[in-house]
Amino acid sequence: MEEPAPKKPKVTHDEVDGVAKVPPQELVSFVVPAHNASSTIDDCLASICNITYRPLEVAVYDDASTDDTFDKLQAWVPKCAAAGVTLHAIEKKKDTPGGAGYAKNRAAEVCTGAYFAFLDSDDMALPHRVDVQLAMAKNDPSVIVGANFTRIPEGSTWHYTAWANALTDEQLVLQQYRECTIIMPTWFMAKARFEFVGGFDEAKTSATIPEDLIFFLKHLELGGTLKKSNDTLVIYRHSSGSVCSKLPRRVLLRTRLESFERRVLSQWPTFTIWGCGRDGKAVFNELSSASKRKVVAFCDVNEKKIGTKHHDQVTRINIPIIHFRDAVPPIVCCVSMGRTDGELEANVRSLNLVHGVNFWHFI
Repeated sequence: MEEPAPKKPKVTHDEVDGVAKVPPQELVSFVVPAHNASSTIDDCLASICNITYRPLEVAVYDDASTDDTFDKLQAWVPKCAAAGVTLHAIEKKKDTPGGAGYAKNRAAEVCTGAYFAFLDSDDMALPHRVDVQLAMAKNDPSVIVGANFTRIPEGSTWHYTAWANALTDEQLVLQQYRECTIIMPTWFMAKARFEFVGGFDEAKTSATIPEDLIFFLKHLELGGTLKKSNDTLVIYRHSSGSVCSKLPRRVLLRTRLESFERRVLSQWPTFTIWGCGRDGKAVFNELSSASKRKVVAFCDVNEKKIGTKHHDQVTRINIPIIHFRDAVPPIVCCVSMGRTDGELEANVRSLNLVHGVNFWHFI
């Protein structure tokens, strides 16, 4: 009996000539706002071209620059193309800049990638950034993925840099009201998530607004999650004239408090404020009248303050100042961490409080 001919292996849509096809990579889009960025845009775009991942595109919105930023952008179009990167250079020709939120939204509008990576025009991405963050983002469509960063000039804002880089994924959430725990130039997220949150708030006047912080808190309010790579993936340039450095402290405080009141204080019948110094009083003064009436006490370690009262001229109420050991949770802590040689942290631990439940660190 003749031996039957061997069956030919079935070729699937994932194979060509019996060789497995590599599934196409998803397009990643860099979103870059720019205003008078002539001195830094070359470094920024060169760093994106050096990223190892492909396919890649970058959209830079030149927000009414008065220098030669747009000329440099146009010169980079063929350079990016030679590196396998598509550059969309968009120019706002009106005299008045729209602001950072406006520029980021306009850049995002022309992006076609499934994922967005954000970067400022004075910052630089390291070559493996997209590979690392995309792998972390793929399993969670509601996540913002951040990363560690280095500062230039070296040593600038060292306290903030050390704090931000040391945060665990749990702390990214538990310390969300202290600061934006993931800096915007390291953000990486699905395009669909960006659109779901609604993009960045845009300043209606010449006033500067904390659009990054507003987006960040709204993302969390809408059920978003946070992750951070411990790899250093961004070089973050410090500039004394940057937009964020011009934001009034009170505007940032009010932005954080508005979210905190909606999401946390509205659920508490009463609470204690830890710290009756400048920060504690500033937080109290910015509270709504309804939230002020929920404050049963300030607590402190300063013996000169303990046993006295703080009078609020708006509500006409007197708030007692007590020792922290006598404080009744829930508690909002308005004393900076990392500045008391561990004393504050030890005192907090002694009360067996549950972070994110009956204790929130606000400053």
